[in-house]
Amino acid sequence: MEFTKKERFMIANQFRILELLEPAQAQEYAKTREIFEEGYENECEWAMEHIDSGLSSDIQKQVCDTLDMFVAIRRNYGQLTDKIGIEPNEILFDGYDGNDPQEVKMLGYARFLVEKEGKFTDVKKGQDGHWNFNSHGERIENYERMLAEWDQMGRNQILSKDQIANLLNASNHPRS
Repeated sequence: MEFTKKERFMIANQFRILELLEPAQAQEYAKTREIFEEGYENECEWAMEHIDSGLSSDIQKQVCDTLDMFVAIRRNYGQLTDKIGIEPNEILFDGYDGNDPQEVKMLGYARFLVEKEGKFTDVKKGQDGHWNFNSHGERIENYERMLAEWDQMGRNQILSKDQIANLLNASNHPRS
């Protein structure tokens, strides 16, 4: 990984500040500061290994769209007078698979949006206290099928019982 001299200077200064702010870890910060000051490129990679490659804006949009869809499903389900045929547990947002390399990043982003940003908070309603956005199974394909169905509906925020059922069925049945 290559850094410009200016980038190395700024990062080294950040570690110099951390050395002063956190004396208990000053020795480790000093070592990392030296790595950047001296431009030890192989070591720079090690010093930054905890920094994730991140999520593309397309994937972030997909997570937001999925959460938005589940908020619409939950809101409209709550207003139905006839809920026969749709069980309350079917409308819950399962989260993403914490063991899948792609889904774990989506899980983290969904958690960030709901818990830190306070967005899409309706997806937490009715979840057990131990729920933490981890579905323990892959969900991307299910959500993609649901989003495709929701697109067909014009991403309508007002959903009928049949539309909710169609969205839920899309998650369980791949299209041919």
